[in-house]
Amino acid sequence: MVRPLKDQPSVTTPEAIRNLLPKSMVRAHKEAFYVLALGSGNRVIGIQCVARGFSDSCPVDPREIFRYALIKRASAIVVAHNHPSGDPTPSALDISLTAQICAGAKLLNIRCLDHVIVARGGAFLSMLSAGLMKGEA
Repeated sequence: MVRPLKDQPSVTTPEAIRNLLPKSMVRAHKEAFYVLALGSGNRVIGIQCVARGFSDSCPVDPREIFRYALIKRASAIVVAHNHPSGDPTPSALDISLTAQICAGAKLLNIRCLDHVIVARGGAFLSMLSAGLMKGEA
């Protein structure tokens, strides 16, 4: 059953994002990439895994992210993935992919609010808070 939009959680902090992600991400031995579709007031209208990968990488096609965002009629998105290594530090590829996703979102008039990386063991990093999404959110 779908809850009314006013009952959906609102995403206001990196901690709120982390708490909405599947608990299995913390224990996973392989990377998975998720998109959170957000509506008005940054309320969550859907969460979807759009790619599964390997122990040290997860090839993700940005078209899958935007397909889901468009189906949900999202006005904003947050992306997230896990690092089974236990270190939430983003790789150069993570940073590059985030810039690509934010550029695509801008073309579709969708705000890209953050990219959260969750490490095995529970540590996490917000790329926005870490200053790695300069002017893109």
